[in-house]
Amino acid sequence: MENREIDWQKIQKEEEEQEQRRALMAMGYKPEFKDWTFENYNVDFKNAAAFESALKFSKKPFNLFIYGTPGNGKSRLAWAAGYKYKQDCAAAGKFIDMLFLPISDFNSKAIEARKSNSKDFIQKLLRKDVLILDDLGSEELSKSGTDTLTELLNQWLWLKKTGLIIPCNYSIKELALLLNNDRIPSRISGVMDLFVENLSEDFRTKHLKAKTLHSGQDFKIKSAELGLTK
Repeated sequence: MENREIDWQKIQKEEEEQEQRRALMAMGYKPEFKDWTFENYNVDFKNAAAFESALKFSKKPFNLFIYGTPGNGKSRLAWAAGYKYKQDCAAAGKFIDMLFLPISDFNSKAIEARKSNSKDFIQKLLRKDVLILDDLGSEELSKSGTDTLTELLNQWLWLKKTGLIIPCNYSIKELALLLNNDRIPSRISGVMDLFVENLSEDFRTKHLKAKTLHSGQDFKIKSAELGLTK
């Protein structure tokens, strides 16, 4: 039998990479987030204010509400801000507990927690240094989800915590109309330090526009056919 020398350095490197992947997954990371960085974000006059706010967060977290058209990069900015802060802190020897949580997952976990009459879910979220509640308003919250989010925001405010980012497709006023009540919007208003609008277009609309123009088609007709415009 051939005697092969064990490459301990290679094994250690693989173990470290696996641990890094596990840590990222625990933060809510998905493969597409790899390119969700400030360096890869295309800044223009429409999203400059949102970009600068996210950059400011990455240096010293506060509570940030980013709103605007679906698919225009709000979630990208939120992740970039939180992860950049975490990386800089890690470089300085400080551990930062971060979680990117889509509102659909928040709703599901809130339902489970209410069924078991557990407060653990809220307490886990309150222990996060950076918490991103992504895509609020994209789907209807259950009663458990609404009650849990209301309680979370109440405690976040009472504890004077920072580090919360909520990317949302709606302004606070629009969100109140969508939810048909003011419980959550009013508490968001109390918690947030800054509200900023991202005025960029939906990236899918941009992509379609480029394709239709390239093919010589009429963008307005094509987008209407696909239901992207009224």
